[in-house]
Amino acid sequence: MVSITSNLDDSWCVMGDFNTILHQGERIEGNEVTEGELTAFGDCLTQCGLHEFNYKGAFFTWTNKTIWSRIDRALHNNLWFDTFDYTNVVYQPQGLSDHTPISLDFPTCPRPQPSFYFCDMWTKDPQFKDLVTMSLERKHQHPNYRLLNIFCVT
Repeated sequence: MVSITSNLDDSWCVMGDFNTILHQGERIEGNEVTEGELTAFGDCLTQCGLHEFNYKGAFFTWTNKTIWSRIDRALHNNLWFDTFDYTNVVYQPQGLSDHTPISLDFPTCPRPQPSFYFCDMWTKDPQFKDLVTMSLERKHQHPNYRLLNIFCVT
């Protein structure tokens, strides 16, 4: 992974089963957690410039019903966070697999209410066509400004 990331200069993320833990307390039962196990994975993430997403859902992401571990992760680089800081990560409830499914969610912002409404009654004004023609002949930077200007003249 370190050699792959050395060629990347864009925003990116990676998620999946890393088959190791990052911190003490991320495994219950099973083999004792060694300092070497933690250091190797932590050093790899540092060299790759990866950080764990904030998340919702399960803490332990894998179990064989005897051992519980946090080995599945969603990670991102700084450019990803700068571009997609609204990314949500959810560790879903386990299904048939012994791993917890991970989903990335990109919430959408609600559309703003339109600030301009056209009323058909304006077309009944005898000067309507002249006002439209006059406004379209004016040079403005934003095309919507012309339409707004039509109705401000009257």
